[in-house]
Amino acid sequence: MERVRGNLERADMDSGFTYSNKRMRQSVVVVGLASSQSQFLNSFEHELRHLCDDIATTTGMAMQGEEVAYLTGNVNTLLWSDIHEFICCKCKSYE
Repeated sequence: MERVRGNLERADMDSGFTYSNKRMRQSVVVVGLASSQSQFLNSFEHELRHLCDDIATTTGMAMQGEEVAYLTGNVNTLLWSDIHEFICCKCKSYE
């Protein structure tokens, strides 16, 4: 938690964190400012992996199974409207 707090206070670029309270089945995912579109996608996918790992562990999914792969795609799809402006070249150039 101290490392995360330090990152937030410094506003470190290209960083993020995921915290899951497995007992309450709640998670927080934060992706900080990115130095490029590809770096944002890298940080987002990194944190998405942590989130999906936490969900899979909590619900008993097999880590190498199709179920986790579909979960990852579904969460990514659900968050698309929140993240696309950070990675879409056309959206930025046609505004």
